[in-house]
Amino acid sequence: MSALRKWFFAGLLVVLPLAITVWVLQWILGTLDQTLLILPANWQPDLLIGVHIPGLGVLLALVILLVVGAVASNFIGRRLLSWGDGVLHRIPVVRSIYSGVKQVSDTLFSENGNAFRTAVLIEWPRAGVWTIGFVTGSPGGDVPNHLGDDYQSVYVPTTPNPTGGYFVMLRKSDCIELRMTVDEALRYVISMGVVAPPPPAAGAEPTTPTLPQ
Repeated sequence: MSALRKWFFAGLLVVLPLAITVWVLQWILGTLDQTLLILPANWQPDLLIGVHIPGLGVLLALVILLVVGAVASNFIGRRLLSWGDGVLHRIPVVRSIYSGVKQVSDTLFSENGNAFRTAVLIEWPRAGVWTIGFVTGSPGGDVPNHLGDDYQSVYVPTTPNPTGGYFVMLRKSDCIELRMTVDEALRYVISMGVVAPPPPAAGAEPTTPTLPQ
């Protein structure tokens, strides 16, 4: 029985990651294949080829993104986008959703943005308990007038779902910058500490040599 139990868990460790990976890929392909519905009925690949080929929607979505990006990169495209933004910002309910999503996407995907560029170690949710957070920028609006310039915005993700979390503003001296990439830190959080990143190179000086007092 001990041998059977050992084989069962060994097989589970091999099959489970593969099964989850296949399921996620199928969901992504199935979702992106819905973009084919924007094509006229006579242009549907299933009718033209006679065989359903999964993943064609990925190519169409990629082409659409490239075309939209090329149009948005020139003068006329920027004027059209500015006009479209103005229209959407005048619709009562839509403007609240669109403006929030656009600000987040501009921050996350902008080449000049600093969101999620640094992983830090912070005391959370109380003194003596530590977790990993991600620096998302500096406090804005009227906040700096009350807190000063020595604060930074930090996103503290939950485990194992990092899409939910907490937004806090902490002193820079209370945040220890970690010598690991954001991807490594995210994997560490999602795996509940099971998948630990490799230790930093020997001899490298830490960004913050001592814990904050």
